[in-house]
Amino acid sequence: TGTGLLTITGADANGANVNFLIAPPVEGWENNYTALLNVASVPQAAQFINPAGQFYSTQLGGTVTLTINYIDYTEGDGGIVVGTFSGSVMDALGSVTTLSQGSFQILLP
Repeated sequence: TGTGLLTITGADANGANVNFLIAPPVEGWENNYTALLNVASVPQAAQFINPAGQFYSTQLGGTVTLTINYIDYTEGDGGIVVGTFSGSVMDALGSVTTLSQGSFQILLP
């Protein structure tokens, strides 16, 4: 994105959506990179919208651990990023929901 954050967006078969905003590490992207997303990590965040449209975010509370297990990218050739996530996110009323055993595999253009 224009913010310099890596944005990962996904959806499940039930209509839930998840978004991750991750700042590039100072040492660069490496396999097994882990980001803790919580109130203290803003502008990094994990966001979840359940099938009913209710919004949850680590910007409101909770902590999500996101691990990039494998990343391979070459400018002009594209690549792949594979990872996992789990943790909890909060809505504006303080209700918490748990994200567990999440995974992603994204081809990069």
